[in-house]
Amino acid sequence: MKTPQISCQPWLSVILVLLFALPVSAKQEEKLPVMIETLAVMPFAATEKAFDKEHAIKDMVDCKILGLCSWEKADDGSKAITDQFHLQLVKKMKHKVIPWEQVAEAFGNMPPDPHETLRSAARKFGKQLKASHVLTGTVWKYRQRVGSHLSASEPASVGFTAILVRISDGFIVWSKPFVKTQTPLTRNLLDAPLFFKKGMRWMSAEELASFGVEEILRTFPSN
Repeated sequence: MKTPQISCQPWLSVILVLLFALPVSAKQEEKLPVMIETLAVMPFAATEKAFDKEHAIKDMVDCKILGLCSWEKADDGSKAITDQFHLQLVKKMKHKVIPWEQVAEAFGNMPPDPHETLRSAARKFGKQLKASHVLTGTVWKYRQRVGSHLSASEPASVGFTAILVRISDGFIVWSKPFVKTQTPLTRNLLDAPLFFKKGMRWMSAEELASFGVEEILRTFPSN
């Protein structure tokens, strides 16, 4: 006597319908293609807190700017790092990057409110410039080399985190920290790419920042 076979096809159809009806999770959303139509680089802010871990980056994005970020200091490295991101993104994405003159004017007319978050400030900034995405972030370490490029008593040290905000909904499409204190190649072979690219010398903070921006932009989701 044959055992009756139960068809699973109706149940399979129901499951597929339910799966497609579910909202896209944040993890799934991150894997979707990023379509950047226009990009504005908002000036990076200075901060004393290191945002170099995933949980810390979430705090950076959604904590109030008050007591967290500052755009007032001139020697904290934030301008140098902002300039590097704008310069290298123009090379990478060309006309999709909004010219710096427009960015500077917009930022001057709309300084971030201390009671808002970095995410909301980026969205407001992006809407003013009609950008689809804004790249910004914070700089928590920017120490100049003490000595010359041949002999330094203290090496340059740089730490910053960049975030890419989608303006339509404020979603953080991409984030990446960079932190580096130059060490002699004999002590740290992991610094070999740095030495081979920049030469066997002690770099300035500006040169180290340029290297850092170039390195993290390797994972930038440009289309």
